[in-house]
Order: sequence, then C-alpha cells, then structure tokens
Amino acid sequence: MSNLIADTTQTTLQFILGALALVVALAWNEAFKLWFENDKSLQQNGPWVYALSVTGIAVGVGIALSHAQARLAKMGAKVIIK
Repeated sequence: MSNLIADTTQTTLQFILGALALVVALAWNEAFKLWFENDKSLQQNGPWVYALSVTGIAVGVGIALSHAQARLAKMGAKVIIK
C-alpha cells in the first residue's frame, strides 16, 4: 500500500510540474508575440529564429535527460547486483 501511495504522489507531482511548465511556456509565448509585433527589426525573421532556437534547446534538453536517465538506470542496476 505504501508503494502505491508513493507512486501516486510521484505521478501527481509530475502532472503538476508539467502543468506549471505549460503555463510558463504560454506566458513566454505571449511575451515573445508582443515583442515581435512591436519591434520592426524582428517582425520578418524573429518568430522563425525563436521557433528554431526553442526547438534546438528542447531537443538538447531531451537528449541530455535521456542520457541522464540511462546513467541512473545503470547505477540502479549496479546497486541491485551488489
């Protein structure tokens, strides 16, 4: 029963953090929209540069998290074997 509560708590926290991350992303999106609308030099290429930059950062973070998860899994496997 304790394991079920721990798993439920962890899942709930993940959903809450994901929801907060979405709210933050939407807020930044609105801020950048206003910036691009008001700055003449950014109106033509600004949104494309922003989209490509955010995509590159997201891919980089995803790869880093994937590697970190794999390392943690290996460390966990080593501890179990010992």
